[in-house]
Amino acid sequence: MNIDFLRKFEARNTQTESLMAAEVELNLLADGFMRRSLDIPKWVATKLDEIRTQIDVNVRAERMAELREVESRIEERKTPSQKNADDTKRAALLRSLLGEKATK
Repeated sequence: MNIDFLRKFEARNTQTESLMAAEVELNLLADGFMRRSLDIPKWVATKLDEIRTQIDVNVRAERMAELREVESRIEERKTPSQKNADDTKRAALLRSLLGEKATK
C-alpha cells in the first residue's frame, strides 16, 4: 500500500480482511518511526485507532451472526415440550419483571 492510500483509507463499511491489511501496513510504518526515535505522525495513530475500532465492530457483528445461526439450529432441534418449558420460564421471568405473580 502507498502512503496516499493509507492516509485516505476509510475504515467504515470495510471488510475485516482489508482492515487488517491496512492495520499491518500502518503498524509497520509506526514501527519504522519508533525505530528511528521519531514521533509517529498523528494521522497514523488516528487511522490505527479507527481501523482497530472497526475491526472490533466487524468481528462482533460476525460473531453475533454466527451465534444467531447456532441458536436457530438449536431451536429447530427442540421438542415441543422443551419449547413449552422455555416459554414457561420466559413468561415467569417477564411476570417477575413486571411485578406480577409468577403463576397464572
